[in-house]
Amino acid sequence: MPGASAAELQAAWKAWIRQHGALPPGNQKGVTHWTVPAAAAAAAAAATTAERAVSDARPDARADAAVTAEVWRSLVVDGFAVIDDAVDAATVAAAAAGAEELRGARLMHCGA
Repeated sequence: MPGASAAELQAAWKAWIRQHGALPPGNQKGVTHWTVPAAAAAAAAAATTAERAVSDARPDARADAAVTAEVWRSLVVDGFAVIDDAVDAATVAAAAAGAEELRGARLMHCGA
């Protein structure tokens, strides 16, 4: 119900409960199969922190300057492109730390 008010959402929720006679199984007290284990939640938070560091460090103007016509040509012709010095060392370190936390929580696996 995109754009619905809080009152409309609450009315729809109450109507659903009246129609079905109970809370949905996932909303019932004591149901844990939808919960995220603590390690996964911590890793997700670390990944979000790393993503935020990357997005905060890369203003649009910098990205526009880095992605030149030559970079696009390389991407289209070769299927990949190398952009030298597009990300500063602190951003790379934050991303690497986030990846290590994901690997430590067994949420990211690298090929051997």
